[in-house]
Amino acid sequence: MTPIGKLWTVSYQPTGMRIRAIAAFCGLSLEIPDNFNFPVDNRSPEFESKFLSGMIPAFQGNDGFCLFETTAIAEYVASLAPDSGLLSASPKELALIHQWVSYADTEIGRYTNQTVKLLYSGPLYNKETHEQLTGYQTRSFDALEKHLSNRTFFVSDRITLADITMASVLSSALEHTLDAALRAKYPNIIEFYERIINHPNMKDINWAREYIEKAREYVPKE
Repeated sequence: MTPIGKLWTVSYQPTGMRIRAIAAFCGLSLEIPDNFNFPVDNRSPEFESKFLSGMIPAFQGNDGFCLFETTAIAEYVASLAPDSGLLSASPKELALIHQWVSYADTEIGRYTNQTVKLLYSGPLYNKETHEQLTGYQTRSFDALEKHLSNRTFFVSDRITLADITMASVLSSALEHTLDAALRAKYPNIIEFYERIINHPNMKDINWAREYIEKAREYVPKE
């Protein structure tokens, strides 16, 4: 299969994983440069001439079209396979897809990222801030659990961009914050996550499959 373009990312980047999962679901192929040295090559003049932010993930299509920012790349890749159902011709349904994509990134993914950064901040670590972030994310998990109580997927009766996006942020949470005690409270979330990651088209994506027993904690350096 001819790749639709190049995706600059690294194996451990959840947002890059999201884009690869979307392409896989759609039956599309992406070329991942294997000699990409992050965070060095992304600051090269050649890279920044294509992607002004110098950030990854970054995408270049076979026609030279360049994009950075995860949400833009993800939606563009999904749009290349209109029959996949990841997007919608209905303005209302498309708005709901965008709503849940935004919620996933700002109310789940953001708090995981901020928590991880805090845990590795050394002397700048603040327990009160850590507890606050945990509280914010738990409130967001509560909303997801309630929404999924009578739904298979987030927007409709099929997988959309919203579902793959949500699975990608949950994958990261399951490696850092969403521990066994919390998972016991959110069976609908876990059932949803496992439904997505076990889809035949996406089972080879490096989703989190071994979940943490206890949320990551700050360990002071001796």
